[in-house]
Amino acid sequence: MSSQYLSLDKTEPVYKYRVEIQQMMFVSGDIQNSSILLTNMIEDIVREEVVKILKEGLILAVKRKTYSNASNENTSNTASSNIPPLILPEDIIFLMRHDKSQVARLRTYLSWKELRKNSKDQDKDKAGGSDMKEGDDKDKDSKDKDKDSKDQQDIKRATINLPWELQFMFSEQPLTNDSDDDDDEYGSNQMDDLDTEEFLKSQKKLKQADERTLKMSKEEYVHWSECRQASFTFRKAKRFKEWCNYTKIQEQMGFNPNGAGGGKLTDDVVDILGFLTFDIVCNITELGIKILKQEEFLLKSQLETSERGLFGKNNMLLELDLRPRHIIRAWKLLRKIRFGKSCIRNFSGGRLKNKKIVI
Repeated sequence: MSSQYLSLDKTEPVYKYRVEIQQMMFVSGDIQNSSILLTNMIEDIVREEVVKILKEGLILAVKRKTYSNASNENTSNTASSNIPPLILPEDIIFLMRHDKSQVARLRTYLSWKELRKNSKDQDKDKAGGSDMKEGDDKDKDSKDKDKDSKDQQDIKRATINLPWELQFMFSEQPLTNDSDDDDDEYGSNQMDDLDTEEFLKSQKKLKQADERTLKMSKEEYVHWSECRQASFTFRKAKRFKEWCNYTKIQEQMGFNPNGAGGGKLTDDVVDILGFLTFDIVCNITELGIKILKQEEFLLKSQLETSERGLFGKNNMLLELDLRPRHIIRAWKLLRKIRFGKSCIRNFSGGRLKNKKIVI
């Protein structure tokens, strides 16, 4: 059974995230300790999704590089043909551009990360400029106050613009006003639709978390909050790069990973992948638990109908555990193509081609 649920390489995989996956599954609603087989299966699924994201992102990076080289007439492609391009965060977001809520969450995540980075840089500048003479401090109090007020105004959430948006289809960009009172289309309210999608999804997750922690004791809630910080990439970037084997992906696509820029992933891309891996584990676990509850309800209804009678056991307690079959079923449902509002090959007829879906 273990050789049928994935189409990965036949080499012996190395499992490095059993503890993290158990913590993520606990946050997602799996109260009992998950078995090693279950965590290994989820780790294989997450690895396959990460490899697929990196491959598709590298293909987009190659297309972007060839387009930029074609637009620049003075560039030479002879020496840089075998050098792998760097995957940008925009390449990863482009893969899931149809999921508005996920795009909104990623943009918010990157904007808050940029905000924290800018605030840290300003704190360093203030710490470096604190070694001033005492006589000059009195003369520069007013200037420092003005600078501090200006710095506080500059610390805002950065707006992450994506290159495939409507405004980038024109050669000239409209002037933007960063003030809070600006209600222009490209001002502070240009993210209303995406913010609404993100707000609804975050509210749903907060409601689920509140229901799971409603009857927890103080010690259980502390443990739950610690498990919520589990990550594949936080302070484990080197371990994550070895786990996903990005150099092998570059070799399979014909690039030289030992050259300049080979085998490198930017910090933003690693953080985005860590954000997505947490979502993948949570989505699979939540859907697996939902399938488990449906199975329990079906079995209970069958037992109630079969055990009726003079000596029937109507109060029979039936509890099932999360099994690999529930994870496999959840994984297949998440990978299923949802037609929704899309059309099959734009009314041209024929068979629908296989489509790679990022969970």
